[in-house]
Amino acid sequence: MDRNYKGNHKSVARKTFMITEVLERVPLNIGPGQIIEIPYCDKKDQYSFLSYIFNGLQIALTVAVDFTLSNGEPSNPKSLHYYDPSKNQYINAITAVGKILENYDSDKMFPVVGFGGKVPMVLDKTSHCFALNGNIFDPEVPGIDGVVEVYKNALKLVKLHGPTYFSRFLSYMIDMVEYETITCKMNKYYIFLVLTDGLINDMEATTDEIVRATSLPISIIIVGVGDEDFSSMNVLDADDVPLYSKKFGKQMERDIVQFVAFNDYKNDPIELAKQTLEEVPRQLVSYMTAKNISPRRELLVNMNNFNFFEAQKTVLINNLLGMGYSDEKIQEIIGKGLPENSIDLFKIHAFNPYFRNPLSEDCLLYTSDAADE
Repeated sequence: MDRNYKGNHKSVARKTFMITEVLERVPLNIGPGQIIEIPYCDKKDQYSFLSYIFNGLQIALTVAVDFTLSNGEPSNPKSLHYYDPSKNQYINAITAVGKILENYDSDKMFPVVGFGGKVPMVLDKTSHCFALNGNIFDPEVPGIDGVVEVYKNALKLVKLHGPTYFSRFLSYMIDMVEYETITCKMNKYYIFLVLTDGLINDMEATTDEIVRATSLPISIIIVGVGDEDFSSMNVLDADDVPLYSKKFGKQMERDIVQFVAFNDYKNDPIELAKQTLEEVPRQLVSYMTAKNISPRRELLVNMNNFNFFEAQKTVLINNLLGMGYSDEKIQEIIGKGLPENSIDLFKIHAFNPYFRNPLSEDCLLYTSDAADE
């Protein structure tokens, strides 16, 4: 504030700052006749990533795997999806990155979806979000080893195709977070691990979904597999230019995407861990700070009271009942597992007495027993 001899004092500047910034600049250079007036002071606690973790914040990992043909046919040794597990780059990436993130997950149960492939029950169209275990209403598998197993099984059954759409599976995963966070008030933070070869065909729709996700407790780690062009992934990372959604008419609220080119760090596990987790702690704290959430144990909610997947199944069942299908028929088909949440998929198999779901664990056991006989 600039004061003159007539008493007509004039405000010459306004600044918001932290007290540490002032202390770092002591002594203050104040000229004759000038004072610094602080009309408002607000004390805010600064919490760390570990403060939330140690106070019981639940971390949930969800995995999405690229099944598009640009990865190469699995029978080809040069394919990123090559059948030989020791040379399969997706298995290497899932194992290396997944083992890093697995330690932070609360229950070690991971929903796993694929995109860009044709599932065995519907080979005439591409699925942009299907459960690797064959059951979209119960897509969780135990541990990263479980993720690798369902991936290896799906690779034998799913036909690689395309195009590469991120928006469909992101929408499904974000719906899950929205349901559990807003509807059920869960104290939980979500990490989406997306493994892809870099090609993407729905950039605008994907941008819309990521911008939508920035208001929710989500971090997205995109792992680039192979050596293709990852320029679109760097755009989604948004370190230089913030993402803007035309659909929602707004800019991203915060940075939530981290891109890691797996081949750059695959031989250096320490650096891989650093690159994978580099931004997640800051992203988590930024969300909690913006929402005024402090690390208190009493905020925890029992996850078992709510289930997004059961809610989705209930919606489908009610729709099918409304279309005239009997509850017995609905339970029979859904009980065998549907890889997609799709009325059309249900219709295809509703009156097929030979319908089996080769992606599901039950059918795998059946096939194995039949082979033994």
